[in-house]
Amino acid sequence: NLVHLEGAPTVANGKVYRGGGAAGVVCLDPGKLTLDGKVQTPEAIAKAIEAKRAELRKKFEDAKKKDPFAVPPNDRNLPRATPALAWQAGKERWHVDAPVAVVGDKVLVASAFLDKEKVGSRALYCLDAKTGKEIWMTPLPINPWGGPSVEGDTVVVTGSSIAYDPEALKGAKGFVAAFDLATGKPRWKKDLPAAALACASLTRDAVIVPCSDGKVRAYTLAKGAIRWTADVAAPVFAPAALSDDTAYVADLAGVVHALNLKTGTSRWKLDVGGELKTPGLFYAGPVLRDGRLYVATCNLVGKSAGKPTVIVCIGSK
Repeated sequence: NLVHLEGAPTVANGKVYRGGGAAGVVCLDPGKLTLDGKVQTPEAIAKAIEAKRAELRKKFEDAKKKDPFAVPPNDRNLPRATPALAWQAGKERWHVDAPVAVVGDKVLVASAFLDKEKVGSRALYCLDAKTGKEIWMTPLPINPWGGPSVEGDTVVVTGSSIAYDPEALKGAKGFVAAFDLATGKPRWKKDLPAAALACASLTRDAVIVPCSDGKVRAYTLAKGAIRWTADVAAPVFAPAALSDDTAYVADLAGVVHALNLKTGTSRWKLDVGGELKTPGLFYAGPVLRDGRLYVATCNLVGKSAGKPTVIVCIGSK
């Protein structure tokens, strides 16, 4: 019950770490795989699966000679390998929807408390990456849906009084706070007049926090002093992507904004819904890679609910 996979997995140290809702956090070893009850190498498993695929295909071809309505095999008919579970933490005690952050020998986990179901734990946990053993824990005032971000020896967490619901924006509150990576002791905290659903995006000296009131706020990493505030005119649920001099933000109106990282002033904006005739909301943050920006729309709710979604690549290189 309430076990689900929402945040992206984190791959580090040759392991796969991920939250699983009420399953807490699991650490999987993709190098130790089991197939048909036997531990085998990935290469041996790949050969076994291909051999099974050929066997099923041959059976289908033979059956098709006798029955023109024979059903061809698909991947669901193939055996599936299971990765070894290295450890699991917080099962049925935490509720982890956000991605976890792995830094060296530490795993940072943001857990929420579900008010309706009365389950979970509203806190930030630091675990040993090898064993899953708790190193420290610090409670949080509201749910950290976006998850932790880490720069150097500082962990930054955002929070929101609402979930990812565009209909619940009125009266939403949030916070952004910084903690010491080694001990979990608080360094600074700022309350916000809006929800901070996205994780914070960090540079060596700045914290970028998009909010549900259409404001993008920048703070100093060391002290949490406000550096600038930019108004993008629409609520933002998604984290910003950062280059050396620009913060890229995608809002719920389907607009992508490029903001000067030092001042917050606008460099440009692209209305994906209007100019490209592909309306949609941005729930996930932009991805910056090799001079190009990638964004994807979501149409589960809102005016464009049920309409096709798109992936857009922005850039000239």
